[in-house]
Amino acid sequence: MPLSPSEMSALREIERELSQAGPRPVRWRRASTWIGLWLAGAVALVVGGLVLGTAAAVVLGVAWAVGAGAAHWASRHLVVVASDDLVEAP
Repeated sequence: MPLSPSEMSALREIERELSQAGPRPVRWRRASTWIGLWLAGAVALVVGGLVLGTAAAVVLGVAWAVGAGAAHWASRHLVVVASDDLVEAP
């Protein structure tokens, strides 16, 4: 569907205005993009550190609880033999 002469004239006027406007400020957009990426990276590092730190604390807590439980069970159920009883007299 071809454009009418008035539409073509309007398009030429828009093209003329855009060509006279000059280049768009791309540098600031690029800088803001990099700033945004740096901030996103920093947030990801902080959140990742918190998640990994929490996971490490949970793992250590579970290991401590298992070790304490094993020590408690051993103290109740295993007989400790003194080393002096195992040494033969000369």
